[in-house]
Amino acid sequence: MEGVPSVVITPSGGSLKGTVPATAGRPLRRRLSGIVLSLLAAVAFATAYAQQWQESPVVFIYADPSPPISIDPAIANLDYDFNVTRNVYEGLTTYSPQELTLEPALATSWTQDGNTWTFTLRQGVKFHDGTDFTAEDVKVSIERMLALNQGATYLIQTVTSVEVVDDYTVRIATQNPDAFLPANLAHIGIVSADAVRAHEVDGDWAQAWFAENAAGTGPYALAEYRPPEQTVLHRFEDWWGGWEPGSIDEAVIRYVGETASRAQALERGDIDFANYLPLDDVLRIGNARGFHLVTGYEPYSFPAIYLNTQKAPTSDIDVRRAIRLAFSYDTMNQYYQGYSVTPRGPIPDYIPGSTEAELPEVRQDIEAAKALMAGRRETIRCIVPANNADFAVAATVLQASLAEIGIDVVLDTMPFAQMLQAYESPDTQPHCTMYGNANISPDPTAFLQAHFYTSGYYNKALLNDPEVDNLTEMAKQTFDEAVRTELLAEAQRRIVAAEPVIWTARPLLVYAVPDHVHGFEVDAADYRIIRLKDIRISQR
Repeated sequence: MEGVPSVVITPSGGSLKGTVPATAGRPLRRRLSGIVLSLLAAVAFATAYAQQWQESPVVFIYADPSPPISIDPAIANLDYDFNVTRNVYEGLTTYSPQELTLEPALATSWTQDGNTWTFTLRQGVKFHDGTDFTAEDVKVSIERMLALNQGATYLIQTVTSVEVVDDYTVRIATQNPDAFLPANLAHIGIVSADAVRAHEVDGDWAQAWFAENAAGTGPYALAEYRPPEQTVLHRFEDWWGGWEPGSIDEAVIRYVGETASRAQALERGDIDFANYLPLDDVLRIGNARGFHLVTGYEPYSFPAIYLNTQKAPTSDIDVRRAIRLAFSYDTMNQYYQGYSVTPRGPIPDYIPGSTEAELPEVRQDIEAAKALMAGRRETIRCIVPANNADFAVAATVLQASLAEIGIDVVLDTMPFAQMLQAYESPDTQPHCTMYGNANISPDPTAFLQAHFYTSGYYNKALLNDPEVDNLTEMAKQTFDEAVRTELLAEAQRRIVAAEPVIWTARPLLVYAVPDHVHGFEVDAADYRIIRLKDIRISQR
């Protein structure tokens, strides 16, 4: 990616005191020399030192393409959901957004013994409802999530019991040893047990209440939830993490479906941040006066085109392979203007456990695709989630590419929630779907379980390979890094060989950010979210 600065990312699952296994990945190639990096650091320091921070009240306005489907942390499962829940709720652990180094959050330390992890909890933490955070809240939150079995439950599906040892110690047992449990708990939001009990109706775990209200310990509290217009979050003054000058007092998340409207609002200065803008708009705005570009690695192969392995004609592996060979990867990379690479497999090479560099390169080969089709003509239906320019472009590229080998593609654009509903019945399932293939944890096994397990929630290819399931499960239980890496490598080889997904591109995320907005980083192991606590606003 010529002209695109990159950073070396050496992921580590290690915690303080080495209580989590090291999971160092291969660093990506460094594009800036040490001298340049030192100069940039010096400039950044000087700029920060001289910065005049905006005085309270600091209001931050942010535009997302769509309202949340759920703001309940046990159910939330999309970017739009997480832009609320990640700021309102916290996990026992957290991690640095780019280095992926595990860090304490609501837990200050943890140890492992066989199938059991013991967490020492942070004292003096308050929920937004005024109650004290204790081990009982951890127990209720995890048990609630497992009982509802939605959202990111796959991250903790190995948990068998949660025991309160005392007010600030909790013991979590798993079915088998789980090397990645602390990493996955970073994305399990802890709710107030008192709120659950106060609002529970007929054993529903207070779902109706949490659908419109919140009770977390996070840096921001829910002030207003009014979909489809906006959500408002207010700074939680009693947050244990503390605040700095220029920190956001009020965050207003507006839901603006029109891509052009989001871009224009950012350009005019009506909003401070916008999500899911086309790269052309990002580069135009980001290179204008008063803006700068922020880039970073993200977990997505985006878009990923899931091919239905259970429905003819894509149930035929030769047809799936022909589709993969026919796709124009160069066109997608041109669309991303050099800010992308063509993936070789499901796990990016900067995520722990990836063996992507060992997989074959992926290129378009129309003649090989035609040979596999052997003169057959087919028609397939492909769902394209609405209000996303990247999906729309990939759909057009797919349609044009497959026309060359005798496959007609009928594009069916619909809201994201409706796309999910289409998979509830074999009669309404499509042959392919534009989707995001994302690793939302430093744990690669959780990603494989979500996207490629036989029963995985995101397994929209409906892949059914018990050996992939077994290899991934063995990797999760293995604390020996070398053994775990080989198990994951074999799982990735099998997934690639089954041709369930076209990984069209892996873009480097690029944001146009106003110069008065500081501290934003792309999270390499989460959806396209913004951590509001990291943001500081200077005087314009």
